Amino acid sequence: AAVECLGRGFKAMPLETLNLARCSLDDEGLTIIARGLSQNRFLLELHLRGNLFTGSSQPVALLLDAALRHARLAHLDLAENLLPKDVMAELSAVLTWSCSLVAVHILGYPGDDPHEAHIADACRRWVAANNEDEEYLPSPLANKLSESTANSAAAEEAGGTGQRAEGGEAEEEHCPPPEEVVLCRALHVRELTSWRIVAPPKPPPPEEKPSSAKKPEPVLKTWMPPCCWIC
Repeated sequence: AAVECLGRGFKAMPLETLNLARCSLDDEGLTIIARGLSQNRFLLELHLRGNLFTGSSQPVALLLDAALRHARLAHLDLAENLLPKDVMAELSAVLTWSCSLVAVHILGYPGDDPHEAHIADACRRWVAANNEDEEYLPSPLANKLSESTANSAAAEEAGGTGQRAEGGEAEEEHCPPPEEVVLCRALHVRELTSWRIVAPPKPPPPEEKPSSAKKPEPVLKTWMPPCCWIC
């Protein structure tokens, strides 16, 4: 009932920040929020982190479509929620056509998310394809899952899942930690108007040998805080 009232009042609501993180919203509540957002003209930040969405496509698509069309929304936090495997279709439209968004949080669900590695990798591929300063690097979570799968296969060949090839002792399995992905851009700086992934951070580049030559000046277009700069 409270969510329905909020949805009906969205059109005239003067709030600039709405925090509904960890409010036990389900898919129906997300649909109400999405329809309300489509009529709102004032909101700057919407926090929906850690709710009870099932990963159904339609409610998430409605929300992302409303976010795309919103004239002022700058910060959208959908982290720690299940998202559908095909969410990148709607998300890429948001990242391409939104005139106001500068920070988007997704993934990081603390439970079992079968699509997390796929979505994280798709985000990295999209950013690399649409930002000439960004090189595609596989998602750290995808790498860990690949290593885990390879280790499991090797263990099965050695005589049983979870067994070492040598010694026969049980091998402890470690699940990769949840990986929240934060995409940011800065519309007021021309060199930073393209989207880039600021978290999780890239692996550090290999250290260069010290040189007596003068160090080059830092280039602004390569700089972005390693976190959401709105939070």
